[in-house]
Amino acid sequence: VNKVHDGTGDKLGSALQFIASFIAGLILGFIKGWKLTLVILSVSPMIVVSAAIVTRITATLTSPELKSYAKAGAIAEEVLSSIRTVFSYNGAAYESK
Repeated sequence: VNKVHDGTGDKLGSALQFIASFIAGLILGFIKGWKLTLVILSVSPMIVVSAAIVTRITATLTSPELKSYAKAGAIAEEVLSSIRTVFSYNGAAYESK
């Protein structure tokens, strides 16, 4: 229960901070220059869609990469354990040839 609470507590706090910053920036934008704020708001959906597409592409490309790293890590672990076995049987001179 504590791990769930800690994880959601940080994420919830960050989300509230980002939402508050967005609203404050929007209000400040309308106060200082409402025309530019409207232009930015009209372009915002395209920015959100492009960010979602990039996130999806990154996620699909990251998954095979992580699998490759896991496979390489398993091979490296096997090699290192085999090196210990070779040294324990005094086979280093034979294997180095």
